[in-house]
Amino acid sequence: MHSTQRGFNIETMGGRWLFCSQMPRPGRVPWALLAVACIAGPPPAMAVEPITCDTGISAASIRFFDGHDHLPEIANAAEGEAELDALALEGVPLGMLALATPNSVANAAALEMQSVSAYPVFAFARAPTVLVGGVKTLDESSLNAVRGQLDAGATGIGEITLRHSGPPALAADIPANHPVAMAIYAEAAARNVPVSIHFELRDKSAPGVDIPARIEEFRAALGGNPDTRFLWAHMGDSGPETVGALLAEFENLYADISTRNPYFVRGWPMALQSLGTGSDGMGGLKPAWKNVFEAHADRIVFGLDLASEDRKDQVSDVMAFYRAMLGEVSAATAERIACKNARALLTTPALPSARAIGVAVLVLALLAVGYGYLQRTLRNS
Repeated sequence: MHSTQRGFNIETMGGRWLFCSQMPRPGRVPWALLAVACIAGPPPAMAVEPITCDTGISAASIRFFDGHDHLPEIANAAEGEAELDALALEGVPLGMLALATPNSVANAAALEMQSVSAYPVFAFARAPTVLVGGVKTLDESSLNAVRGQLDAGATGIGEITLRHSGPPALAADIPANHPVAMAIYAEAAARNVPVSIHFELRDKSAPGVDIPARIEEFRAALGGNPDTRFLWAHMGDSGPETVGALLAEFENLYADISTRNPYFVRGWPMALQSLGTGSDGMGGLKPAWKNVFEAHADRIVFGLDLASEDRKDQVSDVMAFYRAMLGEVSAATAERIACKNARALLTTPALPSARAIGVAVLVLALLAVGYGYLQRTLRNS
């Protein structure tokens, strides 16, 4: 793949930049900078198309960016493009945050879509769990897998499944401040990429009660990684009081509203799951949620999470519901939730890994030694 970067022709090969023969001859300092860039490797591939958000459009007509979704069944980028075409017809034409799935083929296709899709696509890295004594956990291989995918071009990490009360295939009970999870958050900060986590503050066995110990471990994770931008899936399936308090305490916390509708059956009572009032969640926006959205308008992100065919069949109803919810907040807040917050979260340039920078510094030092030797040889000749 050929591209142009700041006037120099470069060719990506094996994850490193090779400078072409047509490049003009710079002085010693520019050569040093170019050597660091070459050896450190390219930043992750960003979406070809920019995220273009609507301004001054009513909630009934505003276009959305999908800030929480998966492409678990696609075999190639063309199949993923067809799914985005279908979403566009439902009023979500501004792109997708494609969270990783257990399907490595689908993840590779999503990664390719970052550079070939007509839509802005941001493919995240998977943090695979391992079984130890029959229990899901994270270990060094999880961290290494994340690093490898980021090196390959992933533009973020997640959705990391931590505390998840089911169904059984998805269930996990990993603390938010697990040592490997903390290392993954630190890697996200070092690369300047966001991390999405599924961390429920409640359990379906007692769906209306936040678990104090979970709040504290979540606070430890957020407070211990102030430079990491967290995207909290489904707002932790918690209530507005707790979500609002955590958003107020931690400026590095974003929350997505995916699945918080009265249509997706997930095992939570609809009166709690949905943003809407009533025992079935079909009413207007709950006043407490409206207060959270207005108070933290810059950190609430729209998302769908169409993880099954049943959900895809319901997307028209779900979109009508979310439009009604955003119709009850201010126009500026609706614009931010529909698209602008995702744009702010996802389009911050990523950085190369610390390991790659270390290698670059080492090679640069060797180049300096070689240059000095060459100069002495030329003087003595």
